[in-house]
Amino acid sequence: MEADWATAMHNYSVLLRQDGRWQDAETICEAVVAMREKVLGAEHSQVGEAKAVLAGIRQMQKHFFEAEALYRDAVRLMRRRRATHEFGFAVRGLARLLSRRRLWEEAEGHY
Repeated sequence: MEADWATAMHNYSVLLRQDGRWQDAETICEAVVAMREKVLGAEHSQVGEAKAVLAGIRQMQKHFFEAEALYRDAVRLMRRRRATHEFGFAVRGLARLLSRRRLWEEAEGHY
């Protein structure tokens, strides 16, 4: 039941983010990360998916160092399941953030 709630709320936070409702999306996404860590374990790839969405939110809010840490953790957690849309989102987000910080060589390795 909790896993279903976390999935529904994860999807809702993505919609809120797309609608530009950053604060609402952030609050829900933080709850999703916590719930998935509790139910699935901190090392589960779905925790990484939620952290990638939260990283995107933090990046849009210009919290770049926090976003980078979340993206790095998301990529690490999802690395085993590379062939997913969510993994691509996290890798691309990290690469763009590194490019923005002018860390060209490291960013290039993620493209």
